[in-house]
Amino acid sequence: MSAGTRMILVRSHGPNTQSVGTALKIAVGYARDNNLEHILLLVPTKGNAATTIVGSTLGEDFIKGLLKQDCVVEGIRFSTESVKTFSKFTRADVAIGFHVAKDGIDKVVDSEQLRAFVFVPWLSDEGEAFEKTWQPSVFESDGAPAEGVSPLLLTPALEQELESLTRIVNLSTGIGHPSDKRTAQDKFKALKKQGVEIDPEAVRAWAVTHGWQSDDADDLAKLAARYAK
Repeated sequence: MSAGTRMILVRSHGPNTQSVGTALKIAVGYARDNNLEHILLLVPTKGNAATTIVGSTLGEDFIKGLLKQDCVVEGIRFSTESVKTFSKFTRADVAIGFHVAKDGIDKVVDSEQLRAFVFVPWLSDEGEAFEKTWQPSVFESDGAPAEGVSPLLLTPALEQELESLTRIVNLSTGIGHPSDKRTAQDKFKALKKQGVEIDPEAVRAWAVTHGWQSDDADDLAKLAARYAK
């Protein structure tokens, strides 16, 4: 994810037509304000997209047509991808993630193409996890600005070692190379010996927001869990 990518959350729980409409309004507004031309709708699967709450809110015929080919509405091109078909090479300016789970968010995070990502969770817990990691701009389902939750925090000692590790490892492979993995192990081992608290969830959140690919951040968090108290 580019450092300049705008992260936005529209709070939602379950099938909420208001949240879907608010997300589209925010995405279109962001695109117009920044002279962007392409909005992508990211859905869990394409097969039933037209009959879900997304289809009933945006229009079943609109979604069915979009599944066949991109369309232009008032100067903005709309397209759709499923979590399976989306990749970090998929081109779009703004993406709206409707009810996608962690695997879908991870694909978006690894993309270098997007200028903004609007997330509409299916479960409020998923939205809260997204908030803690990304500290996005937060809106209620009716579009009212909301105060976000507190981020996942690291101790200064742990953050310092993660910064050091990030400078050392090859971020294209994370800790995939044995020497990089040993370096990470040594750092976590030393921190544990010093009595420093190691929170694997916070380690992952820090990593994905500091240049690590999502899968590599997962591996780092799993390693950190071995040294957590």
